[in-house]
Amino acid sequence: MSAPKISVICPVYKAEAFLSRCVDSVLSQTFKDFELLLIDDGSPDNSGNICDEYVKKDNRVKAFHQENRGVSEARQLGLDRAIGKYVAFIDADDWVEKDFLNTLFDVAEKGHYDVVECNYYQTENNEDKPIVVVYKNSSSFDEMIKGERNTFLWNKLFLKKTLNVAGCRFITGLHYCEDKMFLLDLYAVKKIRECLVDKRLYHYMQYGNDSSLSRTITPQTIEQRFRFAGIVHKTYASNPNAKKLYSNVISAAICLAFANGLYIEDFKQRFYPYRFLILRGDSNLLTRTFSYLSCYGKIYMRLNKLYRTLKNLTRR
Repeated sequence: MSAPKISVICPVYKAEAFLSRCVDSVLSQTFKDFELLLIDDGSPDNSGNICDEYVKKDNRVKAFHQENRGVSEARQLGLDRAIGKYVAFIDADDWVEKDFLNTLFDVAEKGHYDVVECNYYQTENNEDKPIVVVYKNSSSFDEMIKGERNTFLWNKLFLKKTLNVAGCRFITGLHYCEDKMFLLDLYAVKKIRECLVDKRLYHYMQYGNDSSLSRTITPQTIEQRFRFAGIVHKTYASNPNAKKLYSNVISAAICLAFANGLYIEDFKQRFYPYRFLILRGDSNLLTRTFSYLSCYGKIYMRLNKLYRTLKNLTRR
């Protein structure tokens, strides 16, 4: 049996409420020559069983189960097992239009592109907000590192050979901006032939899985932001845009820690070395000021209480 043209990789964790919608949208594609790799990342709910049921129903579906290691490890397992010429990613709480694969594949083949990307819908509260991806005239790498272009994986089709040549791998244990890091590594290595398709073919759920790092701020998520910033700073130290990204991420992480009342006992100890970066960030001035002052002494609780009082006054 010949290898499929496309491998679709879907990491799965606590997805029993919406996994069927996602999988059904893939299996309903007008393009039929694909494999769907469901990576059960140690889900404590019924997600793993749902994956296995789909394997029984459709021979294009493959299910893999691992202990909970995070989305980076789940995607990497899928990438290691993928045998298609092209690779697409989909999140378990999202879904795609029926011509998603066919459209991107057709453009990639005719234009010999490394990456083909489409516009998408951002779905929130059962409302679809149309999102248009914009390419500027600067390099794709610079656009991404400056935050001027989205760095999602799921609205794109990748030529797997190009990923292999670039040595792209998901960084073990990185669960914040892991997709951005993956794309930065890809676009930093070589000139990528890319194309944007002016069709909305993907539905991105803005709020789906309540375990998402982007929605719950804890000391662990703060440390993830520090780790991502550190990797960017080390990998692209000579790039001025990377230095700016480093400052912004560190500043935002410290401000989030302060605003959420974290690191009560050791705020100064943890963040004092980064205090000047706080002032360079993009968070609002009030939060940056109080976060900066909290790095200097045992006045964290008083500053935090005053900060919350002022925030409440500004909301009235």
